[in-house]
Amino acid sequence: EMAPKWDVMVSLLLTRRPTIAPPMTAIEQNFQRLSLKREDDKSLLCDFELKSKKDEILEERRSRLLEEGKDLSELEGELGETNAMKIDDWNRREAILTKA
Repeated sequence: EMAPKWDVMVSLLLTRRPTIAPPMTAIEQNFQRLSLKREDDKSLLCDFELKSKKDEILEERRSRLLEEGKDLSELEGELGETNAMKIDDWNRREAILTKA
C-alpha cells in the first residue's frame, strides 16, 4: 500500500533595515503613523465595507438626534438603503430560492 503524498510549501521573507536615512524625528514618526492608519482605513476596504462604515456613522448620528429630540432633516439625502438592509434583502431572497 502506498503512503499518501504530501505537498510541502515554504515561504521566506528577507528584510534589512534601511541605513540610508537618519532616524525619524517625533513629528516624522507621528506623520508616518497617521499616514499608515489612513491608508489602512481607506485603501484596504472595498466599496461595500466603506459604505458599511459610513452607514454606522450615520446611524449613530441619527440615534443621537433622536435622543436629543432634534429633527432628522439634517440627515436628509444621506439616509438611504443601508448595507444592513441589503444583506437582509439578500438573505430573504436566498431563503426563497433555497426553498424551491
